[in-house]
Amino acid sequence: MRRVTSLTELEKNEMWALFHTAYAGANRAAFERDLSEKNHVIVLKDEQRVVQGFSTLLKLEVEGACV
Repeated sequence: MRRVTSLTELEKNEMWALFHTAYAGANRAAFERDLSEKNHVIVLKDEQRVVQGFSTLLKLEVEGACV
């Protein structure tokens, strides 16, 4: 797990390619906006270091508690 801000452009491009393939009609600008709103990301890579999967996480605080 790492901060979204640490992603390279190559990683973001590979993530977008996966997302676009999985979700018909996906919009790159909306993908980038949603990604920028998240705090952390888990990136799964193969032996050649190519992104094969990912999940993003958003830290929310409700009434002072982290949820």
